[in-house]
Amino acid sequence: GGQGKFSPDGSKFAWYHPLNGLFLYDFDRMNGVLSRFVKIDLPTVDFITGGCEFSPTGRFLYVNQDTSLFQLDMDAKDLQQSLIKIADYDGFGDPLPTTFFLMERTPDNRIIVNTLNGSQYLHVIQEPDRKGNSCRFEQHAITLPTINNFTLPHFPNYQLGSLNDPLCD
Repeated sequence: GGQGKFSPDGSKFAWYHPLNGLFLYDFDRMNGVLSRFVKIDLPTVDFITGGCEFSPTGRFLYVNQDTSLFQLDMDAKDLQQSLIKIADYDGFGDPLPTTFFLMERTPDNRIIVNTLNGSQYLHVIQEPDRKGNSCRFEQHAITLPTINNFTLPHFPNYQLGSLNDPLCD
């Protein structure tokens, strides 16, 4: 029911599950070690699903619970204080509720959010590198040609690049 993501430059790892909270780490790509653990508290919910995704530059981290979407400013000195709510589920049904589930950064620098129920719609963060509501989160913004249930395309970061080390390219 949770989701883990690496930042676009591979230096951070985020893992979120509504029952455990948001865990942030620095990640050393050379030796695969997680360090500098930070836990961010989100409002307590009874849901067991949620997702997370970094913006294309890695400046912001988005975290969603079943019915709420949050933004965290990774450049802030106090990460906990930078947490803001971007949106609440608008009640739209298809006929089932189109609540929030997993997130994925796309090649065109947007973030798509799928739903927990079978639906023809995806939600979209249109400008995820913009702070607050200027990120333009649009619920049920993409209409799919058929009903989708839990699936979401994955876009590997093929542009991450090497660390100038022949053993770790």
